[in-house]
Amino acid sequence: MDNFLQIFREYIHSNYDMSNELICEKYNHSIRVAILMQMLSNKLKLTDEEYQIAFLIGLVHDLGRFREVERSQKFNNLSFDHGAYSNKIMFNDGLIESFKVNPRYYLIIRKALYFHNKKDLTGPMTEEEELFAKMIRDADKLDILYIRSLKKHLLLDSEPTEKVKEDFLHDRSIDLHDMKLKGKADSILLYLSFIKDLYFDESYELAVILGFLHDILNIIDVKEGYEDLYRELIAKVEERGKKDARIKVRSLESRGK
Repeated sequence: MDNFLQIFREYIHSNYDMSNELICEKYNHSIRVAILMQMLSNKLKLTDEEYQIAFLIGLVHDLGRFREVERSQKFNNLSFDHGAYSNKIMFNDGLIESFKVNPRYYLIIRKALYFHNKKDLTGPMTEEEELFAKMIRDADKLDILYIRSLKKHLLLDSEPTEKVKEDFLHDRSIDLHDMKLKGKADSILLYLSFIKDLYFDESYELAVILGFLHDILNIIDVKEGYEDLYRELIAKVEERGKKDARIKVRSLESRGK
């Protein structure tokens, strides 16, 4: 796997401007997701070969993002399918050959990359294809929670879009097209759904052990009058975690206490 990491590093450094903040952000994200894939592989007791494939998928899942930054200097999930473009780089452009993996894993890698950023997993999949697709979706969400928790607080001071709330409460994936562009409540539901919708209990365990669950909840402040809404949302998260986490409703007045 050190070889995989070296190939990935050389590819990014040779093709993209590492002085670009967004490129560096995505580079570091890719490595962290690969490490999360290792952790999840250990918990799921994968074979050594599967462990290596999981690490590789984590490294290259966002290759399309680098090209997106190069073209537009921003990330936009609604206008650019970076999962599909990651496959273009790996398979159409031939980068997969540099990693010298068993070709029997090619379709597994293709599907994992393509579906990692999609609203839902669709279409026929083998059990093995589904395993890796679910793993990368979980690992990616975990690191996105980590990244978001490092930024400014989110304030729950309005009702979410009705469709977004209904999907959240009924365990349906949130569609980014349904979110208000500046709706902070919708963003809060999206991040909480990342925890609620994790496929594996082992992924939830990592969210708790690594502090991602605590940290994302800690940046959510609740304006007076919206405590009941917050309790309703957190109840759904607690259902997913079987009440493993100690979650408290935090109002504006309780910040820092």
